[in-house]
Amino acid sequence: MGNPICGKLRYYRRTLTINIKTLNYLDDRPVFPRDRALAEAWARGGPEEEAKERTEWANKDRKKIESSIHYLR
Repeated sequence: MGNPICGKLRYYRRTLTINIKTLNYLDDRPVFPRDRALAEAWARGGPEEEAKERTEWANKDRKKIESSIHYLR
């Protein structure tokens, strides 16, 4: 925190997440698997690829919730 490079490096969090595979925590919050997957998708194909990855994660979450509801019924 307070690193002067933060303001100079565009897409600071994404860039560090992509380049430091062992990074688990950055500044004031953890790097979650979803964060890493979205950053890597962005690196592969820009905003379009990131949007696809975001949709896949949302679908996985939705299926998990539906499965839990189904189990409770």
